[in-house]
Amino acid sequence: MEIPKIFESEYRFCMILWENEPINSTELVKMAKEQLGWSKATTYTVKRERNRFLSCFKTAGSGCRN
Repeated sequence: MEIPKIFESEYRFCMILWENEPINSTELVKMAKEQLGWSKATTYTVKRERNRFLSCFKTAGSGCRN
């Protein structure tokens, strides 16, 4: 399986998550707005896609499907 590529902003978002775990959604939205300039909707969209991406690797032998 090819290693997926992510945008710089997605990486920075992951760093916010990792550096502040555990973090609730309200605080995550606030930090993403302050540090990345993201809206609430953008934050939730990227979080949802990140979760979908990670779930692909939890299921052995299955690839990601859109």
